[in-house]
Amino acid sequence: MKSVIKKAMRAFAMQNAVKFGGKATPDAVLGKIFGQYPDEKKNAQEIQKEIQQTIQEVNTMTLAQQEAELIALTEELPELLDVKERDQKQLKPLENAEQGKVVMRFEPSPSGPLHVGHAYALMLNYLYCKKYNGKIILRIADTNPDNIDKNAYQMIEQDFKWLCSDLKYGCYVQSDRMEMYYEWALKLLEEGYAYACTCEQEEFRTKAQQMVDCPCRKLGKEERLKRWHRMLITPEEGKPGEEFELRLELKMIADIGFVGLPNLGKSSLLNELTNANVKVANYQFTTLEPNLGVYYGLILADIPGLIEGASDGKGLGIKFLKHVERTKIMFHFLAADSEDIIADYKTIRAELEAFNPTLLEKPEYILVSRSDTVDEKQLKKILTKAKKINKNAAPISIHNWDQIQKIKEILNKMDEEKQSGN
Repeated sequence: MKSVIKKAMRAFAMQNAVKFGGKATPDAVLGKIFGQYPDEKKNAQEIQKEIQQTIQEVNTMTLAQQEAELIALTEELPELLDVKERDQKQLKPLENAEQGKVVMRFEPSPSGPLHVGHAYALMLNYLYCKKYNGKIILRIADTNPDNIDKNAYQMIEQDFKWLCSDLKYGCYVQSDRMEMYYEWALKLLEEGYAYACTCEQEEFRTKAQQMVDCPCRKLGKEERLKRWHRMLITPEEGKPGEEFELRLELKMIADIGFVGLPNLGKSSLLNELTNANVKVANYQFTTLEPNLGVYYGLILADIPGLIEGASDGKGLGIKFLKHVERTKIMFHFLAADSEDIIADYKTIRAELEAFNPTLLEKPEYILVSRSDTVDEKQLKKILTKAKKINKNAAPISIHNWDQIQKIKEILNKMDEEKQSGN
């Protein structure tokens, strides 16, 4: 094996280890090597064995040792490691920020005067407002009656004005604006953008991690509003009033959603790529709730299978289609052994369009799954058809190592773009 490739392996392993707290992973290094040296794929077994050995060596080092060696490797191989010089003294630009339109907020509670920690947090907001000729808002958060010092209101406002005297600013007390908050909360409930949740915090947290809706989110508009109005009623003396958390019904959750007809191997691929442990079986609708997996910095969601009529509610279709709304990119699965993959593709696209036409604007990759069920000649014909629909088409079988690596290369590139903010 060429020494330059061994050097690259160590450099990529060191870079990956430092990025993830001292532990490098073979797949990340393998993807980088094949991306940099594609001709080495013919030596895949030898490369993989050498990477495993390199990873073991790197992972026995302390993080400080890894960082020190990475600095040396960066100076030696700057182009390989894609090092870009940065001016550490400059603030990172705010995405889509416009001069004169940036508004920052500082929100202390009136439990006492401002201290050094407050000033440190305020300074970042101050600097961005200076950079963009923006406005800064002081909002005194006094909705917790157990943590209020009445003298703190005036002290906080005076200190804030002194620190930000050269900026446009505004000062507000949260408790003075409750009627406005109620007005907007009711509007969000009425228009379906929020719901009243009575779940215990631990229960809600568990369901959120599993990407499963809590029971309160499934309530209709009428019951949501009933909870709201009961909360406003003054309780009888000695009895607790009604309480709930007002939660926004946010839709953007996953970076990538696996979509397609039922039983196409979406869950199997999620298991292969991530630490997910999803039930798989050879029948439709094995998946009734989205399954979530994490691939480095990407969140992958296995969306339950869609069928014709989903946009009209058939097969829990409306519920499943709502999950597609919560993804940024779609991996559209088509079966290699299907009688007509074009018809299958059009079926899913038609249901997406009928539910929400903007879903068709999401970036899309086609994965021809179960590629091991057809011969090489037939697979080539199927891929030609798929690429006429979408040039970003690739075969996938969990039993084909090369195909899995190709998908990982795609994901690695997406992860790098996400981490860099592109």
